[in-house]
Amino acid sequence: RSISTAPQWAMVKNWTYGANIKFRTQFAPGYGARGDKQQGIGRVSNFMSPGYLDASLGFTYLVPSEKFPLKVNIAPIAMSATYRDDLTTLNDYGVPAGHRSKYEGGLSLQLDFDKTWGKDGWLRYRTTAYSFYGWITDLSAMAKAVDKDAYDHVAPTVRWENTIDIKATKYLSTQIYFQLYYNKAEINKLQVTSMLSVGLTYTFKNK
Repeated sequence: RSISTAPQWAMVKNWTYGANIKFRTQFAPGYGARGDKQQGIGRVSNFMSPGYLDASLGFTYLVPSEKFPLKVNIAPIAMSATYRDDLTTLNDYGVPAGHRSKYEGGLSLQLDFDKTWGKDGWLRYRTTAYSFYGWITDLSAMAKAVDKDAYDHVAPTVRWENTIDIKATKYLSTQIYFQLYYNKAEINKLQVTSMLSVGLTYTFKNK
């Protein structure tokens, strides 16, 4: 689950400046495989393990086109924090041994696209592409990544989220979610998440 806020102030035409803050975590424990859980090997993840906080200051450009509603955020000042409250999880998520958090400084780039099709908005596509590159591995000490070992525990981080909402009927809706995620500090592999949900919707109208 995630929560975010993005206060912005007008600068010039189609340009704003401001901040972007987003926090993500999960509520239930996660396991690598059913067999691991049965054997009691341990949890892979848990609430606030990991927890992510992305915060940045920068500029946002809104493409002046209703047919192509793209928003580009360029942040030369950015922070990426990772939290690991449960030290028993099998994955350390790039947090140094014995620590519960890690703060990196760098820059970020984010692209947002949100478009609806059809008279009744039966199809909606939303996508967010986020990238963070850090060169300050420890903000508290302003320690920069100056050697190979330090670079192995810093960005790049790339996250691409896609959501498709389909209103099949007046009461039936479908949502398809797909995410590609790469964080070198956690694991040097591309991670994939997908989800399909079907639900009933009804709107109560007061006359």
